[in-house]
Amino acid sequence: MRSFDKFITEDFDKPESDQSSYRMIELPNGLKTLLISNPTTLDSGAALDVKVGHFSDPEGIYGVAHFCEHLLFMGTKKYPGEDDFSGYLSAHSGTYNAYTATEDTNYFFSITEQFYETALDMFSQFFISPLILKRSVEREARAVDSEHKKNLQSDTWRAYQLEKHLSNPNSPYSKFGTGNYMTLVDYTRKKGLDIASIVTEFYLAHYSANVMKLVLYSSKSLDELQNLAARYFTDIPNKNIEIPRFTEKPFGSSIIGREIWYKPIVDQKSLELVFPIETQKYFYKSDPVLYLSYFLDRMSSGSLSYMLREKGWATSMGINSEYIVSETDVLRIIVYLTNEGLENYQDIVALIFKSLEFLKEKGPIKEYFDELAKIEKLSFRFKDQHRLMTYSSMLAASMQDTFILDRDLLSSTVPYVYSAENITNLFSQLNLDNFFIMMYSTTKPGVWDLREPWYDSEYTIKVINSTFIEKIKNYVPKDKFVLPEKNVYIPEIFIRKNASEHKIFKPTLVYNDSRIRYWYKEDDTFSSPKTALYAFMNIPDYASSPFEAVHSAVYVDMLQTHIYNLYYNAAIVGYNIALGSSSTGLFLSIYGYSGKILPLLDDLIKTIKEYTPNNVSFTVTKEKFISSYLLSEYTSPFRYVPSVLSAFHDQFYWPYSDLLYAAKSMTFQDIYHFHKRRFSSLFTEVLAVGLLSNQTHDLLEIYFKSLTEKEQFPYQILPSRSFALREGSNFVYEMVNSNPSEPNSAILYSLQFGTSKDPRETALLYVVYNIIKSIAFDQLRTKEQLGYVVRTSVSSSNYLLTFFFVLQSIRDPFYLEQRINALLYKFAAFLDTLTDDEFKGYVDSLVTLTYPNFNNIQQESVAYANAILTGFYDFDYDIYLRGHFQNVTIKDVKDFFMKYFYPGAPNRKKLSFHLRSQALEFVSVHDLSPIRLQYYFKCHGLDITLSEYYSLVEVSSLLADLEEEIINFFKKKYPNKDVSSIVTQAFKYLKELYGKLKKDSIKDYGAVHFTDLAAFRNSLRLSPAPLPYRGYLFFAASISFMVTVCFGNWIIFYHFSIPPDLVPLQNVIIAQRMHKMKREIKKSS
Repeated sequence: MRSFDKFITEDFDKPESDQSSYRMIELPNGLKTLLISNPTTLDSGAALDVKVGHFSDPEGIYGVAHFCEHLLFMGTKKYPGEDDFSGYLSAHSGTYNAYTATEDTNYFFSITEQFYETALDMFSQFFISPLILKRSVEREARAVDSEHKKNLQSDTWRAYQLEKHLSNPNSPYSKFGTGNYMTLVDYTRKKGLDIASIVTEFYLAHYSANVMKLVLYSSKSLDELQNLAARYFTDIPNKNIEIPRFTEKPFGSSIIGREIWYKPIVDQKSLELVFPIETQKYFYKSDPVLYLSYFLDRMSSGSLSYMLREKGWATSMGINSEYIVSETDVLRIIVYLTNEGLENYQDIVALIFKSLEFLKEKGPIKEYFDELAKIEKLSFRFKDQHRLMTYSSMLAASMQDTFILDRDLLSSTVPYVYSAENITNLFSQLNLDNFFIMMYSTTKPGVWDLREPWYDSEYTIKVINSTFIEKIKNYVPKDKFVLPEKNVYIPEIFIRKNASEHKIFKPTLVYNDSRIRYWYKEDDTFSSPKTALYAFMNIPDYASSPFEAVHSAVYVDMLQTHIYNLYYNAAIVGYNIALGSSSTGLFLSIYGYSGKILPLLDDLIKTIKEYTPNNVSFTVTKEKFISSYLLSEYTSPFRYVPSVLSAFHDQFYWPYSDLLYAAKSMTFQDIYHFHKRRFSSLFTEVLAVGLLSNQTHDLLEIYFKSLTEKEQFPYQILPSRSFALREGSNFVYEMVNSNPSEPNSAILYSLQFGTSKDPRETALLYVVYNIIKSIAFDQLRTKEQLGYVVRTSVSSSNYLLTFFFVLQSIRDPFYLEQRINALLYKFAAFLDTLTDDEFKGYVDSLVTLTYPNFNNIQQESVAYANAILTGFYDFDYDIYLRGHFQNVTIKDVKDFFMKYFYPGAPNRKKLSFHLRSQALEFVSVHDLSPIRLQYYFKCHGLDITLSEYYSLVEVSSLLADLEEEIINFFKKKYPNKDVSSIVTQAFKYLKELYGKLKKDSIKDYGAVHFTDLAAFRNSLRLSPAPLPYRGYLFFAASISFMVTVCFGNWIIFYHFSIPPDLVPLQNVIIAQRMHKMKREIKKSS
């Protein structure tokens, strides 16, 4: 350890399952640093949190902190290229991100181990010598603007900004944090200011080592990490900046005691009861909010949540607290309403206050705190490990909370100390003089007379009058609130097994007949006391039409709610119980402590068999699904367009519009009919990953076979199939966005390939993807500024592989398609310049990714479950793929690209989805050439700079709007000149010209356009059904041996047959068979 670094501690309260070693130090420049050495991780990375956010934006220039975050990625003195950092990470299977919060800006990345040091050097330079060049400013300001426009139709962002808008204008909470082109460029330009200089001044004023916190993680030793931290981060200057404190209260008389009625974009109904409270961060050891939520948020009988659902007023509810400013948090009680709940919202508010009154009367109860603390300690003790990049980002932010003791950094969410005083103090703040209500509704009150300026949200405000207050005070619930019973699911015994040096990355086939197939994988990695259990129940015609799909999904959701009510105590202890739907049936999953998983499963199976749906639950669930399908239609374009892939990957996928129609026409009799036939015949595939006894294996078979006695025909058990395009395909699916207010359009540009289990083709596709993803981002987003969202990905379906781009933009989707084609042409040339060393770097990073690197049992089990669901049973496919990556050459990749990617290639199978904004004109403001317009105007004696032109474009959504803006601009500049006719003539000519060019381009492109997805799918052929990629012999026994067993006075010769690939785990099967044999001997004796 370096003697001139200040050692702080290596003593941390951490989970038993955490294999990492930790050390906290302070570098000579005052930068507090946490080092994490994890011997099992294949990734390395870092996170750095700066204690400054948008609260510190200069007054009137909103978004500077956020803009600074963007610009730090755009080059440094040592690495001046705008894509040096992003390109390096992308080439080596790395990833990065950042976010700007109210008082923090957080940067983080990960990369494969062997490229870590160079990436660290690049990353550290952000905080030592960023360039913040003027040439990057204009372009990146448009990226910020695109990010803001991406959020314009998001109810989450709109409601958040509305609350900020209504808060105290003297509090920094009222600021508009994202920023846009107008605040960053137009405003500063009008004021005669230079935004690049403003960002530089902001950086110099607020970025200092003493207000930063750094986390490094890797498989390297702590000493090695400390040397890296010192080498690359000591040069960050320490300016001894004082962290600002924001003490102005955000919520005053303008919002307290008010009902704010917000009109959402989507027809969703909810109620938020908001209480400003004293900040709770100092009470992390006693956590009074967690104590309160333990009562309010539970689903058991006699609770608030249970009553709201039983009355048919709510679909669900939740409670959370949020940090707002230095001394203020808010506590939110959120209720998601039904139509009836909306009509009775005042009764719901009254019921909430009565539940709080009930808890206040009971007072703090230590026994419940002890039970809660015991559960939270257990959860922390056996906490699952997750991605270190996300974890390190969170830790870097937590290190800014100086009130948290260093030793408690990892365990700060676990309550240890009972404090009746803190609980009572919290309860006292939840009163009728200290709350406001946020209502979400598109129907009530019917008049929204106010507008929020940044998102143009409609809202109105009502005073909570004395009549409403009296109703709350005098309200008498029909049912009595009761305190919860003692939780019987808290485990006392924990079954674990030491990790093995010889790990096996696939489950064993334990049992296989015509009604059940059972796979088991013993935990040999995590030494965890938990087991993940899945049961996939194949039901004929489960989703064979939109009506069947909706009926089954609604029934499963009703059953899931019923189960959650009964087994809520198991859920809060840490048992993750889920019931859901696939295209071929329902699935049950349980993840939790192994010791009690079997009795819990027994209870669940009995509950499933005995359940009978009721009309109240049906009505609530039907409303929930209708709202969900409506929400899907109104989701962000970039999130919506990938759904078209499901239409080709799954023959039982149905569009949201079809599901919405089916949901609206559904009756309770439909659900009851499904209930009666749900288990008429069944094939169940079970997977368990963890540590289970032999007796448990037997009982699992018995439990699941008890659901039905009727077998299915073999053809009914096949997985869903995919729709395959023919070679030479060039299709464009066109659709207009349902949301009339959404300014963005989007494109999904997809290329389909053959079977997803052709290892050579899969390897070649992933190599192309690994090379092109950063090039696409740099070209389409950074250079061409087509939009904030530019994504590249590979999707593997039941049978097919698909490569795709997703772009969201205010530009026309057809234009986006042409820019993607241009990128592909450019990429073909780029491959010719790729050196052997560069190519090897791309391939090696993919080889690293094929090594199994699960963080926990649940993550491992999901991988095996997916292999079962696809029908390929390719548990170790990544390992098998590794060899094919190593054999790929540059020539192979070039040939593959030219055959399947290159526009016009005869083997190419292309389908794109153009989702057009209703606001998009055939010829839009963004189609015009600024240079041509500028030249035309200059020829007529009219001068306009490109910056002035772009400012007018920003405030013009339509071509006519831009024409009018330019006329007004010239009228002010040339008051004695007839500018209208000049501008009008120019726009008329350009509109006709660009319209003709566009029509010709669409015609010459030669794509087949369609709008009826169902008809198009019916014109395609179905792929073959997925089969085990090792063949059916995978399920056959081909290795036999004899075992002699002595049992009392008996000597038994027993014959075993084991599938060839399961021989390393033959001891599991031997134990299983011997246990059965032992039972048979007992019976016969």
